[in-house]
Amino acid sequence: MGASTQGREDALAHAKRNLLTKLGNSIHVEAESFSRLVSVDGQQSAEYRDVQRVLEKVDFRHSDLIEIVDAPQRQGNETYVVACLPRGPAIARLESDLDTEVKRFDTWDKTAQEAQARGDRPAFVTALVNLSVAMAAVAPTLVQIRALAGAPARVEQRLTSRWLALVEASTKLRAQVRFVLDVQAGERMSLVAAELTEFFRLALAPLGSEVRLAPTCPQGPTATYLITVRADAECSRGSLGPTCRPVFEVMGQECGTGRQVFRSGLERINVNAADPRGEAHALRAMVRKISPQDIRDELRAAMKSELPGEETR
Repeated sequence: MGASTQGREDALAHAKRNLLTKLGNSIHVEAESFSRLVSVDGQQSAEYRDVQRVLEKVDFRHSDLIEIVDAPQRQGNETYVVACLPRGPAIARLESDLDTEVKRFDTWDKTAQEAQARGDRPAFVTALVNLSVAMAAVAPTLVQIRALAGAPARVEQRLTSRWLALVEASTKLRAQVRFVLDVQAGERMSLVAAELTEFFRLALAPLGSEVRLAPTCPQGPTATYLITVRADAECSRGSLGPTCRPVFEVMGQECGTGRQVFRSGLERINVNAADPRGEAHALRAMVRKISPQDIRDELRAAMKSELPGEETR
């Protein structure tokens, strides 16, 4: 119901707003329930967080279906309007929306399953990226149907089961990822090679299950990657003494196949430092400004097509 002293149209606007607020509360409750449903053992994967971001903003998108019940009533100087949302037509509209969204989901689900069966990691990760987008598109409609119908849509169990299975497969695949790290320091950077190696080790550690220091690939599965870091510094003299900045060339190679995964200059790590006491002090000051988190962000972006879950962060 909506009331207004400004006439029928304003009362109708109030009625619609009140109805949508009430429906929005129901949608919010169902969104929280659905969020728990699509998490894996309560864990919030990167894929889950993509869906969660959409669910936090979901609202009913077919307010044009709201109707006035009976004629507007007046009491004193106020006009009263009662509005309702016919559940049948509203659910039918949402199910029509769902048809297109489900077809997109099923296409990427099939692609992901096929890539997983043949052990094609990059293709699986690409499919998972698109499946996350498809799930983020379908979730709001599923939640709205729950709120209006009081029960899940017919396809909800199938979609969520497939989703959970693929996210779990992604988690297991991620657990198989190992890194071999080889830091090759140039003449200047050799002064701080130990600190730099530790920074790269710390950067890689959260992206896989193991980081080993070695110059070459071991014999083993293709889920191991050799990360070769060529690091040096450029230094110049100024009024504050020597000023140094790092120069990187980082390459990622899939062990077993020899496939080059990426090549990066880590351009976003743009730091420099000066020290009047000399170049060695300037180099150490420069390295202290390098953040393992910044390195990790660069490597994560470079390897997003290889690491399940990373592409959605």
